[in-house]
Amino acid sequence: MFILKQRVAFLLVSALAIVPNIAAEPQDLQQLFLSALETNPTLNIARYNVEIGKAQKSQATGKLLPQISMSASYSDNEQEYLDSEQEITKFDGEKYALQFRQVLFDWQAFASRKKASFVVDQRRADYYEQLGILLLETANRYFLVLAAEDKLALVKAEREATDQQLKQSEAHYQRKLIRVTDLYENRARAAAIKTNEIEASHELAIAREALWEISGEEIGELKGLSETVQFPAIKEGIEVWVDRALGSNNQLRSRQSAVDAALEGIAERRGSHYPTVNFVASRQKSDLGYENTQQPRRLITYFGVDINIPIFSGGSTSARTREAYHLAGIAKSEFDQTRRDVVKQTRAAYLSANSSLDRIDAGLYAVAATKESALAMDKGFKVGAVTTTDVLNSIHQNFSAKRDLQQAKYDYIQHKLNLEKSAGSLDINDIEQINSWLVAPLTP
Repeated sequence: MFILKQRVAFLLVSALAIVPNIAAEPQDLQQLFLSALETNPTLNIARYNVEIGKAQKSQATGKLLPQISMSASYSDNEQEYLDSEQEITKFDGEKYALQFRQVLFDWQAFASRKKASFVVDQRRADYYEQLGILLLETANRYFLVLAAEDKLALVKAEREATDQQLKQSEAHYQRKLIRVTDLYENRARAAAIKTNEIEASHELAIAREALWEISGEEIGELKGLSETVQFPAIKEGIEVWVDRALGSNNQLRSRQSAVDAALEGIAERRGSHYPTVNFVASRQKSDLGYENTQQPRRLITYFGVDINIPIFSGGSTSARTREAYHLAGIAKSEFDQTRRDVVKQTRAAYLSANSSLDRIDAGLYAVAATKESALAMDKGFKVGAVTTTDVLNSIHQNFSAKRDLQQAKYDYIQHKLNLEKSAGSLDINDIEQINSWLVAPLTP
């Protein structure tokens, strides 16, 4: 879970770091996440919900605090006796009252305040969950852009290599060293790669739009993943991560708070059966009596205890209590389902992260092997030992291996972030670590 003080300090330091050179320096993940943090509507909604919950808790607390009220009235009165010869009497009337009321016992109000406290906890957990989702989605879209850039660059490089090979094939064909079918196949391969280049350009444009949508910032040049990064292995076993998730996952915390709030909802509804006790103190000054009759000016001070005992409400209180029991049952079932989902997500993220590390190791070997194969095929073609198709296939395999290697690196980062989020340990250190792996593109 994000720690509030750390996050605030992180935002301040990061903002100072990026403002002076925002136009000149390539953008990185940290900068775009900061932008998303300020403008993301979903996160803002979660933040407002936390504040609404706090206000509702204050409202519930206010009902348990002293209630003080004051009233004043001034009246122009006329008194006439219908069965008497007395003259009509006209007089002014004044009444002033000050009342103090303090709850001594109100089970429903006590439960309502406790329920409101759990609702605040739930909404705060929801906020941190949205914060984690925002970080994950920003990172995902950031690396989708990098993957699209890599794909486009590799397709262009493959096209250039294929065009060079096509020129050699045409020269060989002019000297009757290859068959016309080989030449046609090379031309078809070159045309297909040009189509792939167009598709890669389109994918890059879409990926950049998606990154703009979540960050709210125009996307310029991005820092790329350094080729020298040594990705750390996932420490500790899978069960340790699962136990950590069960104790700290924000989704699970939110559901647990929802269960607690639902149980307090039962107590709140049941409280309608219980008596309420209030201490009341009042002071009244008036020269009016019953039905505004004229009386001598007097001052009345009152101290007392009001007791209200509900007896029968037509069964509505019992029905509301039964409803609260069923709502609590739903909350418990949702907690159980979320618990299963968290365990599954944590295990999947752990296994996927380790699998990505294995894929990175295999990818490094594949890139080296396919590069050697492409060089060998090129030499074989020059001496007539292999066909141009063999050469083009080896070139394509080499570029495919490079794409797979880069994708495995991006997948590892995403799976590691997923694992940290599921375990409830995603914090600023993860952003800083990933940002340290990014480097500015080399200027041509």
